[in-house]
Amino acid sequence: MEQKQRSLKIDALRCMMNLFIVFHHAGFPWMWGYASNFDNKVAEWLSKISWSLPTLFCLSGYLMFKGFSRETCKGKVWNRVKRLAVPLYLVNWAIVLFVLAGQFLGHNFGDKYDFSWYVKRVLCISEGTGFPPLWYVRTLLIYMLPAPIIFLVLRKKLGAFLLLGVSIAWCLLSTYFGFDRKLWMVAPSYSMVAYIFGGILAVNGKDICNFAYKYWPAGLALYLGGLISTIFVVKYQYNGILCAMQCIFWFSLAPLFERFMKFKTFKFLGSCAFFIYVVHVNMQWAGSGRILGFAFKSLPPGVLGYPGAFLASLFLFFVFNLLSCSALWVILCRLCPWLARTLNGRL
Repeated sequence: MEQKQRSLKIDALRCMMNLFIVFHHAGFPWMWGYASNFDNKVAEWLSKISWSLPTLFCLSGYLMFKGFSRETCKGKVWNRVKRLAVPLYLVNWAIVLFVLAGQFLGHNFGDKYDFSWYVKRVLCISEGTGFPPLWYVRTLLIYMLPAPIIFLVLRKKLGAFLLLGVSIAWCLLSTYFGFDRKLWMVAPSYSMVAYIFGGILAVNGKDICNFAYKYWPAGLALYLGGLISTIFVVKYQYNGILCAMQCIFWFSLAPLFERFMKFKTFKFLGSCAFFIYVVHVNMQWAGSGRILGFAFKSLPPGVLGYPGAFLASLFLFFVFNLLSCSALWVILCRLCPWLARTLNGRL
């Protein structure tokens, strides 16, 4: 039933936001040290512009509570938890096995891979140190568990108002006291606000794309406000509320993104968007990035310091990693379809 109700606009938006994330993670820290000042500034702004996780949290809240009722809550919560938890644990366990194999073969990973790191990774209760985390999946999983209670609160206008207020208060507390780390969560400064905001729209029967299109000037203002505020305050926690509300702007562009779905390449990327998110950073760290990283380090000194060279390398990393993830998806679909579907959240 849920599959029949899929929206092409939402699928296109989700695909575009995932592509932004892959680009946001493009490159390696050592590359930034060689970039020109111009390239550093442009790359920094491109990174901020492509900050799309608030939109995905808002979309998750909207889809979770759309059509939510006493009859559907049990199946809906279980379905979401299963689709998030299984890929989360599989990837983390694979990382643990990778580190164990490396240590067995004599590779020195450093002191950070101690017993506590293994416990955190195996149980998925914290980021641990080293290796790219799947914090978005784990944080979203935490939000899914109390969904029936959140739904009962959101049904009342006063409850929705108070819960949104609590989310904003959590934003401030997490900034000044680090409550997010103490509760194994990341970035509640925008993730919770965006998730609750999407839930409020769903419970009140709003079509999120039409709502965003209607109020796109406000969304654009919030989007620009979030970008401008990062000039004065670097940490996203301080402007997390603006970051969360930027999603209105991206949702208003959903009809435009929908037009891209007529292209086979974009449609293909949309079909495996969650899989690409799950594996892209690890693929970049262990595969595609290693290959290109070796190639770039072989260049004469100072090449990346020329204006435009570093930006070109970022786009090259982005495209190459996207192609690598797509190739892995095709291979898994042929050799192990169950694993491919699992890592794509399609259990």
